[in-house]
Amino acid sequence: LYSFLQSIYPISRNNTKRSKISPKGNLQRNTISRSRTHEIDEEAEAELLFLTDISRPTTTASPTRSEEIEDPLETAPKELLSPPDVRAEIYRRESSRLSVVPVSSYLKKPTRNSLAIRNSAIGPRGAMALSAPLMLDCNMTHLDLAGNSIGASGLDCLIESFHESMTVTHLNLSDNDLGTEGAKILCQAMMAKKCVFETLNLSGNNESLDTLNISWNHIRRKSAYAFMKGIKTNIGLKTLDISFNGLGSEGAKGLAVSLKKNRSLTELDLSHNRLLDEDVILIGKSLANNDGLKILKV
Repeated sequence: LYSFLQSIYPISRNNTKRSKISPKGNLQRNTISRSRTHEIDEEAEAELLFLTDISRPTTTASPTRSEEIEDPLETAPKELLSPPDVRAEIYRRESSRLSVVPVSSYLKKPTRNSLAIRNSAIGPRGAMALSAPLMLDCNMTHLDLAGNSIGASGLDCLIESFHESMTVTHLNLSDNDLGTEGAKILCQAMMAKKCVFETLNLSGNNESLDTLNISWNHIRRKSAYAFMKGIKTNIGLKTLDISFNGLGSEGAKGLAVSLKKNRSLTELDLSHNRLLDEDVILIGKSLANNDGLKILKV
């Protein structure tokens, strides 16, 4: 290194001269003392290092903006959700949108044949949120929402979900404040065949309900028995039309049970229900304590 430096900056043995480039390009020699020889050598070495390219050699060109390295997390394919997970996620989002707390039992197991959410006070908004995933559920056959005060608006959303899936055949909506409006919604849905129930419990929904028309709904056998038991607590019922349903003997038994405590019924239409003589007698006995009945059609 010292020999190389001497070839660039020649230093005399008598310590008198050092090469220097003038602004005009001419060589100038300055006389220096021996005591500064070592200092000049260090300065020359530092100057040489300054002029030397010490950048790391690169084997590939730096990527341009359009060639930026892709994030593996961004490029990795997203895992598809299973149908149950999709329903659970829909339920979470709808619950958040409607500002209600989702029912944990449904989130834990969104795929099942039956679901019971009793006395949880989910209210109309909770029923609306639950109806969203139920639209996509083709496995649910039994739904028990007793004691949740879903009201007519909540029932309306549930009916729409039943119409989409057409799988819920056993429904318990007792003690849900359905009222007259809810009864109308349910009857219209059944008449339009938006839902087909084998069992339906509507007990304890409105003591002030005075008129109920469910004619031409093919309510038969066990479903008829359950439906008739469902209306037995509606002690204010005055007009009941269940004609053209094919109730049969099983439906007659359920009706007899539901009418035993009724004192307000003034009109009852049971025509075209495949009733036998003994069925009519049974219903007549259940009306023995009803002094207000004015019209009876069989």
